[in-house]
Amino acid sequence: MTNERIDDRVRFGWLYSSTPLEILAAAGLTPVRMDAGSEESYTADRMEYAVDTCSAHRAALGAEELGLYPHADLLISTTHFCDGKPKCNEIFKEKYEIPFHLIDIPLRSIAEWILDSRFIRPVEERLKAILDWIEDFQIDGVVSFTHLPCRQGNGALYWIKEHLTEKGIVFMDLQADICDPSTFSQNNTRMAIEDYN
Repeated sequence: MTNERIDDRVRFGWLYSSTPLEILAAAGLTPVRMDAGSEESYTADRMEYAVDTCSAHRAALGAEELGLYPHADLLISTTHFCDGKPKCNEIFKEKYEIPFHLIDIPLRSIAEWILDSRFIRPVEERLKAILDWIEDFQIDGVVSFTHLPCRQGNGALYWIKEHLTEKGIVFMDLQADICDPSTFSQNNTRMAIEDYN
């Protein structure tokens, strides 16, 4: 695929994960999710984006730079839980001079199923959900994956781990980057697994 139009009969809309596909389908557009991309699209360093920008967004920017997406007619993103998604679309909007719609989730009825995700709820609600699952399923250990560049996802991890430890729940935190394999540490992973046992 390239950024050039491949078929005048097909209109494409770019969106990120957690944005409902139904929105683009209702508009007669073919949805294209701009998720992590491939290892070859992880080109943020040569494009001079900040190294502490989420690698998933840097990979999407890299995939676009390499022409791995079809031409977009519309960009769409939501306001919930991550600022990086709309910022990427702002870059694409300026580059291609195409419409970008940012959906304010709290003001839309379609928000109900999105906001049901415990991942984007306040940390107290996230912890309560975890504790409920522990009780309901008689869990004695929790395994968590930390996507290192995700500030939103990792901000409360220490607090959650402390609360679970106080209750005698073993907690294993596996840390890496979903796009950058160089962040994976075999030794750290082995130690986390050994400590979990």
